[in-house]
Amino acid sequence: MKSLLLRRPIVIALTLGAIVLAGNGIASYAQPLSQKSSAKNTLTLNNHQALPSPNLTLPVRTVTPPAIYAKAYMVTDTETRYPLAEKNADTRFPIASTTKLMTAIVALNEYEPNTIITVSKQAAQISGSEINLMTNEKMTVENLLYALLVSSANDAAYALADAMDGGCQAFVAKMNQTATQLGLRNTRYADPAGLNDEGYSSPRDLATVATITLRYHLLKSIIGTAKRTITSADGRYKHELINTNRLIQPEESLYYSNAIGGKTGYTEGAGHCLVAAANGKDGKQYIAVVLNTNVSSKTASAQESRKLLTWAIQSQ
Repeated sequence: MKSLLLRRPIVIALTLGAIVLAGNGIASYAQPLSQKSSAKNTLTLNNHQALPSPNLTLPVRTVTPPAIYAKAYMVTDTETRYPLAEKNADTRFPIASTTKLMTAIVALNEYEPNTIITVSKQAAQISGSEINLMTNEKMTVENLLYALLVSSANDAAYALADAMDGGCQAFVAKMNQTATQLGLRNTRYADPAGLNDEGYSSPRDLATVATITLRYHLLKSIIGTAKRTITSADGRYKHELINTNRLIQPEESLYYSNAIGGKTGYTEGAGHCLVAAANGKDGKQYIAVVLNTNVSSKTASAQESRKLLTWAIQSQ
């Protein structure tokens, strides 16, 4: 039997940086989702921290960007959202498990972190990257989010989605509704894990999703976690998590000390993908999105993302 779930609608606010069409909830520019209000049990778009419109008047950098071997990429900073380097930034591509960033955002709008979810049979049987969740295993939403974003667990994605009123189909509909509200014009989700290559996004849209992800203290902490052990609510099951993002693993040759997290992805159709975030100078944060690297290797997306982030930070 499903746990009682607390659903909280996203509230779109009209600000200087966002134009809202009340009839369909489409915002031309995304705004951040705030932490939960003590006055109202909702997550709202926070007016005073609205994402600015992309600044297209900044001077062009004199340092040439590095050669990036991928079908599409973009690097930007979260303050100006100016595209510092890009290729096919508004072209639609399958995005594999980078989908899970939106899965996490929607989950935090639907459930409290301490909500206990009962793992569905569908979730327990899902293939690919998983942590071997058991049917009827009970996990907190927070632990499922760690599994989702650290180990890229497909079973955690489906556990979160299946627990929603209306099931997985309703959850995916909410993901697409949220994408529309945030002005993501080149994004469509087909499932909560990114296994279905009919889902797609663009580097620019993914950079926006990553920027919003960083506004959630919990999600920012999770994507920067290299390793973690989680247990079921009753203590019967234990799961060891290792982050699939090589940029934050100290023992990896591609470890990047400025990196603060991100999300990997791979399917045969999407190729190797990575959305990565890093700290720069003077408190700035940068986002690099790399989709479908030319070289099909597990390290390729980390290598190309590292090049983009290093260049962006050093040339600022």
